[in-house]
Amino acid sequence: MFGLVARFVRDPIVQRRIFIALMLISGGAPYTGCCTPFGCQTGPLLPPEFRADPPVKLSDPNFNAGATVTLRSPPLGGSKSTLFVRSGILVPIDGNSNATASEATLTGQAYNHEHFTVPMFGGVAVPATAAGIPIANLSFEAFAGAQVKNRTMGFTWAGVGLPGGAVSASENFTTVDPAIGAGVQYYLGTFNGIPTSAWANITIDRVVSSHAVDGDFSSSLTYPVHNSAAAAIGLNFDIPTSEAPAPPPIITKTH
Repeated sequence: MFGLVARFVRDPIVQRRIFIALMLISGGAPYTGCCTPFGCQTGPLLPPEFRADPPVKLSDPNFNAGATVTLRSPPLGGSKSTLFVRSGILVPIDGNSNATASEATLTGQAYNHEHFTVPMFGGVAVPATAAGIPIANLSFEAFAGAQVKNRTMGFTWAGVGLPGGAVSASENFTTVDPAIGAGVQYYLGTFNGIPTSAWANITIDRVVSSHAVDGDFSSSLTYPVHNSAAAAIGLNFDIPTSEAPAPPPIITKTH
């Protein structure tokens, strides 16, 4: 009995019929599990070009504007330089970053939207008069610390063979990026007891760890490790303290 069954199963025609029957039972068998270098997936088996990120580059904002608050030390020595700590909130003024991706039969769109930045800096401010520049209300600053950035990044990839014709995903995430910068500050006056200044600076920060936005079928978009730089303008409000230095006087000449 078992010998007859074995010979029956070994028949090539019977094997093909069994295979076809199993395909019909499973729904045609294009749906299968697949493990790629990007992980395991369950679903339609995609061509290799659909399993990797297409090449795309998204830039960070180049220009920011906002407001900061600063706590200063008493003046240091004859130069009247001060140490300070500063925080606040900045928003980009140059909109979203968008890019078009294309690889093999795959095309799509990706975007990066930075919602806000919270600077957290410590630094030193040196009056311009200490550098021989006779502008009493102007000071030069250098600072270092970190910037907390919140952004949303997403993509839509489209191509022949993709289920439904496209895959998409988006995600909101926050990074803490080490940063350094330098700029100028101009004292405007005291308003309601608060010393107020206008400032402009350039800040360079570094994204120290990558972040991936993952979609279906091993599709993804990666925010890589990189350096970025941005120019910013805004208003600064000093926190009044009993030991805080008086703001630089506005010098006028009398005849």
